[in-house]
Amino acid sequence: MRARAQRSRFTSPPGRRARRLASLWALALLAGLTGAAPAARAEEYAPLVLMGERAPYLQAPSAFEADDPFDLDVRLSVVQARTHATIAREQGRDPRGGFKHVVLGRYTHIETRLALGLALGLFPGGGVYARLPLVLEDTRTLTPRLERPGGLLDAVPGGAPLFDFGGVGRLSGPTRSGIESVTVGVQAAVLSQDRDPDRPTWLWRVETRLGVGHLMAPCVAGRTDDAGEVVPCGSGVSTGEHALRVETRLGRRYRFAEPYAGFAFEAAWAARAKDAFEPDGDLRGYGRSRPPWRSAWTAGLALVPWENRARYQRVVLDLRADATYVSRGRDYAPLYDALGASTNPYLTTPACEAPGASAPGACAAGGYRQARFTGITEVGAHGRVGGRMSIDLRPARFVRFRLTAGLHYDTAHLITGGAACRGSGDAGEDAARAEGCDQGVFDPRYRAAIDAPGHRFFEAGAVTLDIGATASAMF
Repeated sequence: MRARAQRSRFTSPPGRRARRLASLWALALLAGLTGAAPAARAEEYAPLVLMGERAPYLQAPSAFEADDPFDLDVRLSVVQARTHATIAREQGRDPRGGFKHVVLGRYTHIETRLALGLALGLFPGGGVYARLPLVLEDTRTLTPRLERPGGLLDAVPGGAPLFDFGGVGRLSGPTRSGIESVTVGVQAAVLSQDRDPDRPTWLWRVETRLGVGHLMAPCVAGRTDDAGEVVPCGSGVSTGEHALRVETRLGRRYRFAEPYAGFAFEAAWAARAKDAFEPDGDLRGYGRSRPPWRSAWTAGLALVPWENRARYQRVVLDLRADATYVSRGRDYAPLYDALGASTNPYLTTPACEAPGASAPGACAAGGYRQARFTGITEVGAHGRVGGRMSIDLRPARFVRFRLTAGLHYDTAHLITGGAACRGSGDAGEDAARAEGCDQGVFDPRYRAAIDAPGHRFFEAGAVTLDIGATASAMF
């Protein structure tokens, strides 16, 4: 009885309970008709609040912003690139015009590098950055297509070969490693979608690349001298070139997608490698001596399939296409080691800048000078096209990881074929294609065995695949 009486104090008669339930259902229905539907519509069309972070391509350090007084980014990346190219040589006339290209072999270049990057915000929308790449391993190998290339390697028909593949069936350069260069630059967003949502992000970058570290020197691994001793090779990997690069990038985010585009121009000069590009001083006969210059176009789309603004977490898929024009210039071509370390007298004998001054002492007697061959050759203009895909993972506010993969193709171009002379008057390109110069000053870097039409080497396309990973800490 006590238990039942106690329970009756908190219960209602059956009739009263039914009336109360009916009233509650009526109120719920009225609220749904009047207030719930507008609330749902308001929630459906409410503005989407996303993270104010740009696509990786458009990111730049900043300082003195309202919600971000200071930026400091530190990153560590590792990349391995593999290049495979087909090397051919002109041999005989083609009935359709020009020369036949006979395949000599396959060139393989494998490079693994570790890079440390630093970006510091100094003003609103911009700051400075630096990169220090360390080449862990750089190997270059030329494998012949035929067991005995025969006349393909002859300096002149029936003469001694320019180089040989040795007993191992391939020609390999030394395993190089070390510091290649250091890059410093400044970047600024003249327009920023972060500051003004109605405008795109427009970023400018100016950087200089300084060729530091031990200079690269031509060498063939495992080669022996006349005494049977193995010739030691240096491990220097730096080209010694300096470069200036100017780049502009433009993009705008639309909810979960951010299309972007960019253009860059890079001019390089020999700098520390001047003696390799212009051996034995500044001779009058030297014509084109600078490395190739590059112009690059980029277009891409960054997609954000998921992000959590409250936890500063996001995933970004970046799809990018690019095209680069590489001008004609002197460069470290695929045959740099093979030709630069050659013992063939057509390459090792210094050449005079005076046309026809081949007799001993004739060069100095005429007031001219000689120059040796250093392995650097003149390469033709060509293009480079390809694409890149990357996935950015940001698990926390101050940490970000990136995985990248890129595939590029270099169009066919000459890798030897320097001009014979630096002419005067009417001595131009036509005269430069001849064995000698009718007038003007002879370029002593010219070697008819590899530069004259019918003897030139050719890269019949190259494919480069690279994969990499980056870890960043953002403060």
